[in-house]
Amino acid sequence: MALKKTIGEGFGRGELYDVLSDLTTDVEGLTTDVGDLTADVALLMGEMPYIATINAGAETSDKVDVTIQLKNYSNENLAKATTVIGYISSLTGITSITATGTTGTVETLLANSTYRLTTDATGKVVVQFGTVQAGSFYFNVALPNGTVVQSAQITFAGA
Repeated sequence: MALKKTIGEGFGRGELYDVLSDLTTDVEGLTTDVGDLTADVALLMGEMPYIATINAGAETSDKVDVTIQLKNYSNENLAKATTVIGYISSLTGITSITATGTTGTVETLLANSTYRLTTDATGKVVVQFGTVQAGSFYFNVALPNGTVVQSAQITFAGA
């Protein structure tokens, strides 16, 4: 209903009621749309990796386990398997390194550098790095929101 009048012009019998009735209906519809949108966003943010924690264990038999836990916007562990990219930076002293998944899966995209990490159903992946050379590096995880999370320095003593 398109009715343009100023208060000074006044309203005929029922006109103001019709305008207020239409306005109320429009607001009720808008409230429902916002409620649906809020639920959709909450669902999406609950399933999308938004935060990552990276914990590197101690070196044992030339291997270091690095645990990556993906979390949603509410800082809760993801409740589904998902995939992110991980990569090594500041590699010093090591020319060859292996990476295998002990929880979740790790696919090498570029040797000694870049990996596709697929978590288990709890949003966790454990990457086991191995080398016989002395050196260090950092492991980074790139999240879909553009954030890159970096580990503490991972060090190998060498054989």
